[in-house]
Amino acid sequence: MKKINSKTLINVLGFYICWWLCIYGAIQEMYAVGPLSVLIYMVLHFVYLTNNKIEYLYILICFVLGFLIDTIILKLNIIRYSGFLPDNYNVAPLWVVCLWLCFSLSIFHSFKVLQKRYKESLFLGFVSGPLVYYSFSKIEIITISDSYNILFILFFIAVLWMFLIPFYVFIADQLIKLGNE
Repeated sequence: MKKINSKTLINVLGFYICWWLCIYGAIQEMYAVGPLSVLIYMVLHFVYLTNNKIEYLYILICFVLGFLIDTIILKLNIIRYSGFLPDNYNVAPLWVVCLWLCFSLSIFHSFKVLQKRYKESLFLGFVSGPLVYYSFSKIEIITISDSYNILFILFFIAVLWMFLIPFYVFIADQLIKLGNE
């Protein structure tokens, strides 16, 4: 069995701590908890875990894409999110976008296993997307629209994530390739 180095372990812990703090903050209607924890982790990440400047660009891309995709899902009345931004501006909340940031902080480290593995990331997206949204609906931090059949919505999310996760992996692969040139 391969030994996990301390940087990978810190990355895994950072990912899960921030992920769960985003969810906890949404449950408690303390919407700043998740984004603040991710901001703190991002600083620690770049001070202690990496000096790879390509990651800055990757994180920005993940932030923008995550915001746009979850805002489109909101605007299509597929999902309703809890939070200040969706309530006041009808855009994806920061706690949701910060989940994408958590992913982006991990793709070069603990999720490195996904690099250049598009079939695996396709499967991961197909399974994890609807699982995440469905579980969020069960803890009532999102509401799945009753305008459509729930199975249709979960299938839509599965297909969306089936392409989205490999696309994120592809972007990371291209940026790594660019950084090595």
